[in-house]
Amino acid sequence: RKKEAEEAARLAAEEEARRLEEERLRLEEEERKQQEAEKAARQKEEGARLALEADALKEERNSLASFMGGRTIALKKIHSTIKHDVEWLRYISCTPLPDPKLESQLNGYLNTLEENSVTALENALTFCQDNELVVREAEQFALAAENFGSPEIKNHHHTYLTKIRTLTANIIDRVTAHILQHADEFQNSKGEVQVQASVPSFKFGLWVNLAKNPRMKTIEIPELNFTSELPKSLALASIAVRMLHCYYDDLTQHAKNEFMTVGGVFTVDLLALPPPPKKVKGWTLRQVTPLATNVSKLPYPIPPAGSDHTMAPTTLSAAAPPPMGLNYPLPEHVVLLESDPQVGWWDSDSETWRTDGISEVKYDEVNHILSFQTVKLMSLGLLISRIKLLPYGNWHMRPTSATTGVLTIMPESNPLPEPIAISVGEGVCTLLSPQREALKELNEEGMPPGVLLHRLSESGIHLLPEDRDAAFCGTTPKDKDVESALCADLALISTTFMLGSSKWNKTATSTDCLVRIAQVTDFDRTEARDVEKLFDKEKENVLTVLRKEKGCVTVPLKNKDEKVDEKLAIQMNPWDSISWEQEECTPLKFSASLLNMLNGMVDQDVFNKIELASPAFTETVHHLMYDLRLFSFG
Repeated sequence: RKKEAEEAARLAAEEEARRLEEERLRLEEEERKQQEAEKAARQKEEGARLALEADALKEERNSLASFMGGRTIALKKIHSTIKHDVEWLRYISCTPLPDPKLESQLNGYLNTLEENSVTALENALTFCQDNELVVREAEQFALAAENFGSPEIKNHHHTYLTKIRTLTANIIDRVTAHILQHADEFQNSKGEVQVQASVPSFKFGLWVNLAKNPRMKTIEIPELNFTSELPKSLALASIAVRMLHCYYDDLTQHAKNEFMTVGGVFTVDLLALPPPPKKVKGWTLRQVTPLATNVSKLPYPIPPAGSDHTMAPTTLSAAAPPPMGLNYPLPEHVVLLESDPQVGWWDSDSETWRTDGISEVKYDEVNHILSFQTVKLMSLGLLISRIKLLPYGNWHMRPTSATTGVLTIMPESNPLPEPIAISVGEGVCTLLSPQREALKELNEEGMPPGVLLHRLSESGIHLLPEDRDAAFCGTTPKDKDVESALCADLALISTTFMLGSSKWNKTATSTDCLVRIAQVTDFDRTEARDVEKLFDKEKENVLTVLRKEKGCVTVPLKNKDEKVDEKLAIQMNPWDSISWEQEECTPLKFSASLLNMLNGMVDQDVFNKIELASPAFTETVHHLMYDLRLFSFG
């Protein structure tokens, strides 16, 4: 009986436990359903509020439709005039080169290049130089204001740039092969073969080792300022050494690390020689092989006879090969930002610029000569980091007249002794600082913002960041539509407001951009020191603006604040089921744009000045600010 009682008690306990568990699960399910119902109700309520807000913002945008439409028409007229002037200058220049805007002409030009069989070096380099002129003109067209933000134009330009430069490489290889096939005709009285030529964008030097003189230690091409210290193994080898300096870099676009070259790409190739000619009864017999029309590049160190030339050099020899010393001049427009220059080689396998295998790098700034030792004989270049001037520490924009202004940038780590300042006008920009002899043209000549920034990048002052650079400098790229919209908003008020960076922009989400603005009350006090003082003190006339996809709103945030208030953080990024009552705060009241936000906040005469601002000037400000990616990297 005792056992029966114990069993009954156990079963009763299990039954009670089961009942309690079921009750717990039932209550949890009821609570879950209640929470879901409450969440759905809050979502519905917030959705209704957002719908009303969207209607109000749409109405605000519509209120500016006439104003914005008028500016669009004005800009189209300006673009049409510029286009007409460019086409007229092209017409009177009587250039035989294709118009990069016309696909039919480009295709015809490419077909001509493919059929080109020029064998004279000077003529071949002239063709290559013409190719670069076509590329430059196409670049100018792609960077024109009328094509801003057009992926179609950008992709079209990139497609033809790739094709043209591929054909340039083919032309150089074919003329090199012709010279090697007829190397005996280029021998001097000492039996040496050395050929060189140059045009503005290319320098070509070729040394052919027919003599195999073991005392040969240096290849000197004084016409090009090229010098190469020849390892003994190469002095005894049946090879040619080609040195080609192209003043452009078409490799960095593929780079998976942070480096780029400045001053172009210097390529050293070891080339196999074709079979030597035979002279029979006054006839010269040349064996026609694939090397008669193309080159065969050899690795360094040169593999033993009979081995696979495609094997990596490290698999052929355990010992490090002796380095080759190289000296070559950089273009005079190069500005060196590094106290210790770096030279790198292009690793096509990893698609990165690498510095191993290169040593004793020196740069003579007076004569612009770069010298170094390398065991890597391939594409080489003076390296700089694409993020050397990133992220931006702070920046500001100030008006200097009704149609001019100055944008000043202070990088977080600035290797220059002064900030970077760019003067902005109607359709053109000029570099105000730094002032350098190498940058004289950029300091004196106005050019479209995109062109100026590309020219600065070619000089070594790289201010054209891309999304891929964000990972290397610890920033978050902003949504491009939001960033462009804010730049356009700020441009419209840039004649009557001073603009400045906000430290809170860096920690904001990718869909949020923050900026500070302050109305100009005294146009005699818009010097750089006045702007810096204004934003340092952050008095009540300095407003911090938050821009989201839907519009703008002022927020109570100062650079001197140590953190974002918890309630403000909720207001800036609420969730879809928020209960504003429970959170004890109210939603932010957005305006469709800065103009809508300022309407009623500023005097009518200020608003009238904004509406009368030069479309050409405000467009230039917009394009410059966006090309700099001030909010993604500042």
